[in-house]
Order: sequence, then structure tokens, then C-alpha cells
Amino acid sequence: RLAAARQSLDEAVTRHEAVAARVAGLEAELAAARPELLRQDIRRLGASVEQLEAAHASRRDEILRLEATLEAQSALGLEESLAGCERERERVARRAGELARRAAALDHLLGLLRAGRDELARRLRAPLQRHLDHYLGILAPGTRVDIGEDLAPAAIVREGARGPERGRFEELSVGAREQVGVVARLAYADLLREAGKPTLLMLDDALVHTDEDRLGRPFVGVSGQLLDAMLRWIDLDRQRNVYIANVVYWRPPGNRPPTTSEVAICLPFIRRQIALARPEILVFLGNSAAQALLGTTGGIGKLRGRWLTYESTEGDPPIQAIATFHPAYLLRSPAQKRESWRDLLMIKNKLTDRTPEMKN
Repeated sequence: RLAAARQSLDEAVTRHEAVAARVAGLEAELAAARPELLRQDIRRLGASVEQLEAAHASRRDEILRLEATLEAQSALGLEESLAGCERERERVARRAGELARRAAALDHLLGLLRAGRDELARRLRAPLQRHLDHYLGILAPGTRVDIGEDLAPAAIVREGARGPERGRFEELSVGAREQVGVVARLAYADLLREAGKPTLLMLDDALVHTDEDRLGRPFVGVSGQLLDAMLRWIDLDRQRNVYIANVVYWRPPGNRPPTTSEVAICLPFIRRQIALARPEILVFLGNSAAQALLGTTGGIGKLRGRWLTYESTEGDPPIQAIATFHPAYLLRSPAQKRESWRDLLMIKNKLTDRTPEMKN
């Protein structure tokens, strides 16, 4: 039995040594694996997991809160508001389409009007050029003024020492432009005579301030807008049945009233324009026009409000006339607009109740 016990002890010692050697090997492997770093990684990963769990819980709470808010807002009628916005969007889309169609129609109409205007200007340019050449041939032989697309003087051709010289109308001196302006007005009056007499011939008492306005279209700016409104009120249009002329074709220094001698210089041209145009009614705008053509010294306050008679010096039948305030004066004295409207009403009534003599 002793031998058997020794043998068992030896085997146990052998197993213990083997286990000890294995433990030593494992401890060596564990030391090589640096367990402290592993523990740090474990702690770091644990902290990250805790943060992610906290963020997840926060998002879950926010989702729950938003769901509750959405449910509450839906209960307040957001769906109805959305439907209303959709209907408004559809209405705006329909309105935009309608405006686009109207804009296209207006563009088309504008194109037609421009084409008609260009065609009318083309048709008027030739006879107007003929009349202008006639007067220039009398007053300035060898000179030609071309009519532009806007029916205003555009270019001038004169015979020089080296042949024809061509230049722009704006390059002429002020005096030369004024002379051509007088001739152009006579040509315009001839054209009116061929087209038929205008309803009104308005003699402008105020003087224009620029060559462009004088030789182009009278009554520009605020006073022109007021005149257009006054004419529309009595169913007239200065582009269609109203002819406007100035008593004096230049602006005296300081915009002062024209002198008697200045008016006398232009008076034959004014009378000739009236004879050519043969208007139904003469309208004097201000003192100078009425005094020059009627041969009176009365002021506009005494002349207005009643019918007057213009006597032609060329043997033509007399023309009914009326005097009224100038639009520029009405802008400075709005209280006088009432009296001016009364004058316009007299004109309107006269045109409405035309007598056979007036029509002829």
C-alpha cells in the first residue's frame, strides 16, 4: 500500500507541475495582452453605451412630444387650413393664367396699334412732306427738311458751295428752327384742310419752354395732362379733332408775355392757319391769344363765359369763339377750375346742339 500511495503522490505532483506550468503560461499570455488597456476600453465602451442609451431615450421622448403636439394641432383644424391654402393656391393659379392671357391679348393689341400708327404715319408723311416742300420752296429755295417717322422735322438738306449739305435738324440755330417751325405749322394746317376741319382750334397763350416741345407736341407735362382731361370731359381728343397753335412761335426772355410787336409778326401766320383749318370753334387760352385775334384789350376775366366772334381777314365766314383760362394758370389757381369747367360745358352744349351753319 505504501508503494501505491507513493505512486499516487508522484502522479499528483506531476499533474500539479503541469497545471502550474499551464498557469504560468497563461499568466505570461495575460501579461502580454496588457489587461489594463482592456479594462480602459471596457470602461470607455460602457460610457459610450450609456450616452447612446440616454440619446435614444431623449429622442423617444421628443418623438412622443411631437406626436402629442401634432395630434393636438390636428384637433385645432390644421387639415382644414391646409385645404383652404390649397384652394387659394388653385385660385391664384387660375388668376395668373387669366392675367397671362390678358397680357398676351394686350401685347397683340399693342402690336396692332403700333402697326396702325406706323401705317398712318407713313401715309401722312408723303402729303406733309409735299406741303412742307411747297412752303420751303417759297421762303428758302434750295432747302429741304425731311419729315421723320414721328412726323416732326428730322434732317435738313441745303445747297452749299460744294453741293448739297446734309445735317440734323437739331443742329440748326434757334432762329432757324423757329422759322422752320412756322413753315411746318403751315404744312400741318394744309394737311388738316385736306383731311377736314377740326372741331376745335385752340390758340395757346402760354409759351413753351424748349424747342422740342415747340416744334413737336404742345402742352406736355402736368398742364398737358390737365388739358387732356378737360378735352375728354367734353368728348374730344387733341390727337383726333383738336388743333393747337401758338400765338407767338418763340419764348420771350424770362418767359414774359409777348409784346404787341412780337404778336404782330406772327399774326398773319396764325390767321392763315385758322383759314386753312376752318375749325368749328376757336378757343382762346389766355389774354394774348384773345386780344390778338379779337382786337380787344379786355382781360380774360371779362372775355370768358360768353360766346365771341372771330372775323377772318380773308373773306371767310366768321367763326364762333370762346375764351377761357389757360391750364397752366388753373394749376396755379385751382379755385378758377370751376369757371373753366363752365366754359367747357358751353363748348360741349354748342357741339351737341350744332346748327346747320356750324356743320357747314
